[in-house]
Amino acid sequence: AEGGAGKANRHSKVLRTMDASMPHARKRRQGWTEEEEESIKAGVEQYGVGEWLKILEVHDVVFVNRTTMDLKDKWRNMQKYPRVEIEAGDGAEAG
Repeated sequence: AEGGAGKANRHSKVLRTMDASMPHARKRRQGWTEEEEESIKAGVEQYGVGEWLKILEVHDVVFVNRTTMDLKDKWRNMQKYPRVEIEAGDGAEAG
């Protein structure tokens, strides 16, 4: 099978603009979509925590310009700060 030891993971890919005037350019921060968060949850359920490359490859259409480190960090933050679901109609009533 091809892609063994020489296969680069998505963490190692250069996702920033490389310019001589900006030798240490950083990747621009982008917010996370609900679809990306759901894909991380589904990937962890199917493959387990730590299988970030597999999750990234399977959901490559969803995770555009994301790295394995991005997924790991987002998963950690999702566990640390769970999103509270607010149902429609659970607000203060007009009156």
